[in-house]
Amino acid sequence: MSFNMSSMSDLIYLLIALIVLIAGSTLGAQITDLRVPSQALAGDDVTLHCDYDDNDSHLYSLKWYKDGLEFYRHVPSSHLDTIDQCSPISGIDTKCWESSERKVVLGGVVRDSSGNYTCEVIGDHPHFKKTSKSAVLNVYSQSLEIPVIVGAEEYYQELDYIKLNCTSLNSEYNPLLTWTINNQKPMLTEVLRGWNKLTVGLNFKAGIDKFIKGVITVHCMAQVGQHIKVAEVNLYSQHLQAQQYHLGGATGCVRDGFIVLCMATIATLAPLHFLLQ
Repeated sequence: MSFNMSSMSDLIYLLIALIVLIAGSTLGAQITDLRVPSQALAGDDVTLHCDYDDNDSHLYSLKWYKDGLEFYRHVPSSHLDTIDQCSPISGIDTKCWESSERKVVLGGVVRDSSGNYTCEVIGDHPHFKKTSKSAVLNVYSQSLEIPVIVGAEEYYQELDYIKLNCTSLNSEYNPLLTWTINNQKPMLTEVLRGWNKLTVGLNFKAGIDKFIKGVITVHCMAQVGQHIKVAEVNLYSQHLQAQQYHLGGATGCVRDGFIVLCMATIATLAPLHFLLQ
């Protein structure tokens, strides 16, 4: 079998080019983690995180852009003053003294701070390999409202199905709505989400294990950015109602397992106290 030396040379050349291409694509500082909050409220301080791995190549520069405009840079080899690392652009107030090569702090964001944020990392000589990642931040002006829970009944029997809805009162945005039952996350099958992002349902069985001293405590939490508002509802066992009636009778009521006099009893005893004086 004879070999064409020209073809062999071409094959070797292609192999070398492929190796160089693969090596070039992996060498350089690589972004390993980008964290940009998806939502924030006007006035919040927002921290942007951009982590990178520079094992293959030292960092030449790291830059942040909003909608294509640079507002922060870190160049280890330069001697820029801290303030010179920040470039003023509309809607951005960078806290230069609190920022570093892996995090940037935006002070008091406003509606105009909404946009597409890009972290760009460039490796050092000789490849100067550039990588970037982007994420969107939305800033809202409406304060977060306490959500509303509806559907609770006065009492429940064991093994009844409890069906509740939690609705956000916010109109400018859809906060994240989550449930807890006795401070525990419900099962995924117990949470009902539909087309209406402002409402989330909860459907679970009132098993005996759910009642703690005859009460199930349910919370609905609304969250946007670092802001959280919580609504609470207590669901009572019908068995507890029967115990309260039995212990309290016609003239008493029960609170936390102890009999306390009701206003009707106090009103009845007051004249007797007056006559005995």
